[in-house]
Amino acid sequence: MKKLLVFSVLTIIYTSGYSQESVLLKISPLAFNEDGTIDPVFTSLLLSYNILNINDVFLTREILDKGGYEVNPLMQWAAKNRPYDLIFKSALMLGENLTLKWIKKENEFLGYAAAVLFNLLYSYVNFNNYQLIIRLNSEI
Repeated sequence: MKKLLVFSVLTIIYTSGYSQESVLLKISPLAFNEDGTIDPVFTSLLLSYNILNINDVFLTREILDKGGYEVNPLMQWAAKNRPYDLIFKSALMLGENLTLKWIKKENEFLGYAAAVLFNLLYSYVNFNNYQLIIRLNSEI
């Protein structure tokens, strides 16, 4: 039942709408220019950020399974209650997608800078998680 719930929620979240004005498209990682064309660079930044976040969930699960703990206080409860960790993280990402798109619309340079910064931050988080998994594996 949990798997069906997760699948249903993620399907709804990641299904894009037909119009650029649809809520689902606004929160998706697809980014558009003012003329309606897809902005490939910003879309790539949002997609990679989303992928890094999802990867973080699965790496954190592995760390918890090996006896580690979740450091992020926002994710501590969710990490102990799978599959809600994935749902919670997805909801946060969608809000961040919307916010980054809004920032880009207000100030293009700041939007790109924030997206790059978020990617660098989560690249570090993932790198740190991989290092921790290696350390935990060597202790077992």
